[in-house]
Amino acid sequence: MPSQLVIKNYCTTLSPNVELNVELECRASSSFKNKHTTLFANAELNVELECRASSTFKKHCTTLSSNVVLNVELECRASSTFENKHTTLYANAELNVELECRASSTFENKHTTLYANAELNVELECRASSTFKKYCSTLSPNVELNVELECRASSTFENSIQYYMRMPN
Repeated sequence: MPSQLVIKNYCTTLSPNVELNVELECRASSSFKNKHTTLFANAELNVELECRASSTFKKHCTTLSSNVVLNVELECRASSTFENKHTTLYANAELNVELECRASSTFENKHTTLYANAELNVELECRASSTFKKYCSTLSPNVELNVELECRASSTFENSIQYYMRMPN
């Protein structure tokens, strides 16, 4: 990953030398703009999205500029709908997000702070009529969200606002 990657999201902050897997790919002085996310030159973004069976994908807050590669894979099944204003996943949708930020990069989120070389593994599973709510995310029944953040050695993880609900299968 390039050393000059800056990611801004109103809900998370990662200080330099943080490893984040979201698979990002933006190359050659291109920029990825989302009201809550900005990826600068030579960033890598891979987001895979697959919508199936009469599903629809709507994203109101995303702009991809020149030389940006975006792969989003999302599985929406059984007439489910995927809408992203800040991110909303409806029934039977699966979302896997991996973020990777390295070498003097910065990731900012007002509700989450990850300092340099911190190690964070977060896995969210919402199943069987369970609901996951976060100011920028809503997961409805039978949705699986896996978020994995890795930041290593002598660091601090602070999250002032975190909702995690797991319902029995």
